[in-house]
Amino acid sequence: MITDRYKAVVFDFDGTLYPKTSSIALHLVLSDLRHMRWLFYERVSRKELAGQDFQSEDKFYAAHFAKIAQLVDTSVEAVESWYKNKYRQQMLKVLHKYYHKQERVDLVLQKFNECGIRTGCFSDYGDVHNRLKAIGIESGIDYEWGAEEMGALKPAARPFAEIIKALGVQPSEVLMVGDRIDTDGAVARAVGTDFIYIKKNAQDELPEGCGNNFKAMTWSEFANDVLAIEN
Repeated sequence: MITDRYKAVVFDFDGTLYPKTSSIALHLVLSDLRHMRWLFYERVSRKELAGQDFQSEDKFYAAHFAKIAQLVDTSVEAVESWYKNKYRQQMLKVLHKYYHKQERVDLVLQKFNECGIRTGCFSDYGDVHNRLKAIGIESGIDYEWGAEEMGALKPAARPFAEIIKALGVQPSEVLMVGDRIDTDGAVARAVGTDFIYIKKNAQDELPEGCGNNFKAMTWSEFANDVLAIEN
């Protein structure tokens, strides 16, 4: 059982603590058609910067905003204002309207708390606290980290290594739970923690060569394991 093996469990956010039943990118575009190109190039920039370690929040945002500004052909100042004052607020509205926390997530978090297991959410995007609230998680998560605010998007290893150090535990005592093998799984492998891949479909399987510290489960199977319920 998961509760017998770990001192800390760190969750990814998107697609893990809530199911991505529809395209969040499409909802964001429809909520702000005026900035459709900006939204598209924000995703492009994020993919290009993934894994690069800028060491600080300011340096990451400088690179991110400069890349978007170049692709959109506007000023860095305009991009920064849009991102901080418009985009983040639209993200919260879209999450609140269209997405909801996983079934039994509150019971899962409560169980970890009862077992003395610390919990955290490690997301590529910032403003983690408000995004958790937007999907209905208002308590139960002990720690919240945004990779962009730590200066490096997944699969850069340093932020996750710093998280484990801050938790005061060994990597072998931490479980990473996420819905992407190429990002969440990659940081787990790089730092040496176990990883549970939250499958979108019951028939999904891990690619060959992932190793014994990688497992695949649906959210329901994961919840059943934590709550000691027979599948």
